[in-house]
Amino acid sequence: MSSVGEEFAQQMAFCFWCNHVAVNLMREEIDRIDQQIVESLQKRFALSLAIGKAKMASNEEVYVPWREELILSKLKASCADSEKADSVCEVYKAVFEASRKLQRRESLLKREDE
Repeated sequence: MSSVGEEFAQQMAFCFWCNHVAVNLMREEIDRIDQQIVESLQKRFALSLAIGKAKMASNEEVYVPWREELILSKLKASCADSEKADSVCEVYKAVFEASRKLQRRESLLKREDE
């Protein structure tokens, strides 16, 4: 017959194992979400480059602050948790910056070809 201490140790080991399995399952889900995010970002950047080319053709500025603010407002409104909304907005600010860099790089390459 096992002692109370041994039973407790077995229960704790089982709980640790269950927790480990749960963490791994959550990480796998995060990996799937990350892949979806990468695919979506690639599509977004392709569209952003197309917009940049259209802007360049009509001599428009790459940076359009009101457009970014509009997007951020919509994102904040769609998040129920204000702390998460702020984090989402921070991520999108980085996406905006990356998009502008891509547009500017494309613009520079276009000018070099002319």
